[in-house]
Amino acid sequence: MVYKTAFYLRLLERAHLSPQKHECEEFPTMYPEEIVEPFRKELTANGFRELRTEQDVNDHFRQVGEEEKTLIVVNSVCGCAAGIARPGVLAALSSEGIKPPNHLLTVFAGQDKAATEKVRSLIVDYPPSSPSIALFHGTSCSKMIHRSDIEGNSLDGVAGLVRTLLLDD
Repeated sequence: MVYKTAFYLRLLERAHLSPQKHECEEFPTMYPEEIVEPFRKELTANGFRELRTEQDVNDHFRQVGEEEKTLIVVNSVCGCAAGIARPGVLAALSSEGIKPPNHLLTVFAGQDKAATEKVRSLIVDYPPSSPSIALFHGTSCSKMIHRSDIEGNSLDGVAGLVRTLLLDD
């Protein structure tokens, strides 16, 4: 089955790829990597480490101290991730008076499925959401900014939510 959505076809066109070459059976991920790479880099170029596998998630939480804080961004290709969530997180982290958590991590929903599912299994008090931003103390999720808090919000609004998340902790 070939993806036929207009959004997907526009992304392929921008990446100079042919939709006939991208059948679901060939790609266990939602989108070809060439399309999502810039979305990944927006965070990784700013200090975030990607967790691409379930083992990556397990390794992090096995090694993290109980007093350490971890901020995890569940990344996505959607417009609210691109225009609001990622820039909002980065704006908040660069704000005066904000001490970044010990660990800045990201998983990519629809791409790194096992890693995303593992992270979501650790966020027990909140429904799955992408994009989303979760703050962990040790191995426990203490707070989360859900897609419903991001979608329809502004970049400054999300930056404020992230600042509050980090300062209230």
